[in-house]
Amino acid sequence: MSQWVQALDRIGGRGLNAVMVTIASGKGSTPREAGAKMVVTLNALHGTIGGGDVEFQAIDIAREMLRETDARRSKRFPLGASFGQYCGGAANLAFELVPARAEWVGVLCSWLEAGDACVMVTPAQDAGIGGRLLVRTGDSYGTLGSPERDVGTIATARGFMRDGGSAVTLVAISGGSDALFERVEPVRFNVVLFGAGHVGRALVRVLGTVDARITWVDSRANEFPREVPDNTCVVLSDEPLSEVQAARPGSHFLVMTHSHALDLELVEAILRRDDIAFCGMIGSDTKRRTFENGLAKRGLAASALARFTCPIGISSLTGKDPGTIAVAVAAQLLERWERPPA
Repeated sequence: MSQWVQALDRIGGRGLNAVMVTIASGKGSTPREAGAKMVVTLNALHGTIGGGDVEFQAIDIAREMLRETDARRSKRFPLGASFGQYCGGAANLAFELVPARAEWVGVLCSWLEAGDACVMVTPAQDAGIGGRLLVRTGDSYGTLGSPERDVGTIATARGFMRDGGSAVTLVAISGGSDALFERVEPVRFNVVLFGAGHVGRALVRVLGTVDARITWVDSRANEFPREVPDNTCVVLSDEPLSEVQAARPGSHFLVMTHSHALDLELVEAILRRDDIAFCGMIGSDTKRRTFENGLAKRGLAASALARFTCPIGISSLTGKDPGTIAVAVAAQLLERWERPPA
């Protein structure tokens, strides 16, 4: 849910304005769920609201707003044959101009990085009020224009956070105005990838399209591409073992470096943690047996070795080219993330 925040942070860091397009609500069948977002600049797109003609029109509206510096717009799209869609529903889209280095984006990034969920409150286009509120359990940031309105809205947002339910909804706030309440969650699917070779690069391209947080580690600066997905943090390090210890609990580790000796050191350090979700290494059954013998000699228990996966990737895909391996590994990770083993 927070890839759009990372996109806004990177775009703003380059001094560029963007328009955030949100599916505020939907009726019937829609290509994406309420709360799905797309970030649009004059020359690039980040994310999707479902594709098709609706998305193309939304991009045109967003770029028109960038040229005219409109703050907010909204538009309802019927998803019928006239739009090249056959979903049979309707989608209400909210458009908002986000200036470069908007302070609220930095605040939201810091909260999510700390692992804190929050509620983002944005006035509806016709509400007659401006501003934004970010509300988490312990505090809040921003204003909707008056202390009285803020107090009531913060209480409503905290109730919205406790109650669960839909991720986004339109709520009446004090003064009879409406505002969009959106629950924003930190990314829980953390992947730590060691190695920027052919398979590593292909895998980052695949995982760059899902709601994951990728830490990509290698000592070779020239192996990293010039541009990486918004959800990927590149770590250029001659001491990759330190990244094992720095990783968040519940991380999924993938080892595919250029050195078997380094692979062994990394796998040992990973398996010595008792809070990992996955430890996988690219290789063969023979490499696995060699590593298991070496790890056993280093004192790793059988229970730790049982958490070691090699070769990696779903078994139904047997191709050896980097693209096929990347798809197979991504499928395995996503399957384990969505349906963790008992």
